[in-house]
Amino acid sequence: MPAQSDSRRVVAAVVTFNRLELLQTLVASLRATPRLTAIVVVDNASTDGTGEWLRVEADRAGGVPVLPVTLPENRGEQAASTKAYGARSPTAPTLCG
Repeated sequence: MPAQSDSRRVVAAVVTFNRLELLQTLVASLRATPRLTAIVVVDNASTDGTGEWLRVEADRAGGVPVLPVTLPENRGEQAASTKAYGARSPTAPTLCG
C-alpha cells in the first residue's frame, strides 16, 4: 500500500507588543519547524520598530512566509489573538506563540 502524503498545514499565530528582539528570535525558530506553512504575527501597535521589521520580513523571499497584521492601537492580548486566528487559513492547525 503506498504511503499517503501528509497535506496538513500548520500556521503559527503570534501576538506581540514591543518585543522586537524576542520576536526576531521566535520567528527564526519557527521557520525551522517542520510543515510550518506560515507565521501570522499580530503587532499590537508596537513602538519599537516591530512594524517596520515585519514589513521587511513579509517581503523576504524564500522560507516560511511571515504574514503581518498591524493594529492601529493596542487592543489587548485577547483582541490581538482573535485577529491572529482570523488571519490564518480556517483549515490550518495553529501553533500559538
